[in-house]
Amino acid sequence: LLTFQFPNLYSETENITLSLLKDLPQGANIRLKNGNVTIEIGAKNEASGKVTKKCFDGYLPNAKNYLEENHKQLFLKSKQVDTRLRKFLAN
Repeated sequence: LLTFQFPNLYSETENITLSLLKDLPQGANIRLKNGNVTIEIGAKNEASGKVTKKCFDGYLPNAKNYLEENHKQLFLKSKQVDTRLRKFLAN
């Protein structure tokens, strides 16, 4: 169980809660109690959990463009991948 808790500083508690519910990934729950917002992911008796969130359609190309522009060293050419794979499998 993963729990996030923070004080609710907003006067429009219901609107904030609805907004958070729309943006939370599947598998997450939200509660309001004593002026605090609690978000829980998973369950106490589970050894593992799965959280999914569909990103908007433009996210992948935007992220890829950003990485290509700012972190070119993260991208390998096909020949580099083949070389590293052969080296890995040989050991």
